[in-house]
Amino acid sequence: MHGGSAEGADFPDAPLPATPGCPGGPCQTGLAEAWPPRLPKEAMVFSASPFLSSALILDAVAPAPSPITQFAPLLFIGVIFYFLLIRPQQKQRKEQQKLIEALKTGDKVVTSSGIHGLISNVKEKTVLLKVADNVKIEIDKAAVATVLERSSEEGAA
Repeated sequence: MHGGSAEGADFPDAPLPATPGCPGGPCQTGLAEAWPPRLPKEAMVFSASPFLSSALILDAVAPAPSPITQFAPLLFIGVIFYFLLIRPQQKQRKEQQKLIEALKTGDKVVTSSGIHGLISNVKEKTVLLKVADNVKIEIDKAAVATVLERSSEEGAA
């Protein structure tokens, strides 16, 4: 290793610098043989950029996770949303649709605005609601929130 060349390195031979106190060349301290310091080829690749070197090290250490494991949390959240929000809302909408289809004359109902009344006539999209003596209002069927009492005709049938 004398003469400035490192074994296995692709560096040209460089003359050793003069060391103070050793006029003819390298001293016997052993430090002169290691001058200039040589790095292996693999280390030189990483010394190009500190960001590149950390990225290459991380790629070598940890493999990328599979797409299934990356999307599993999103799928899990989607399933939770379906069972906690979407499905109950669909059931409630179906029940409301059944209630509207089953409206008959004589039913006591409460509208979504809180008006209590007795159905006096059922039309295609509206209902005539008797709220007091000689006071009838026409409301949309979708405004009926609940049925308090069904007409007596249903009980006899």
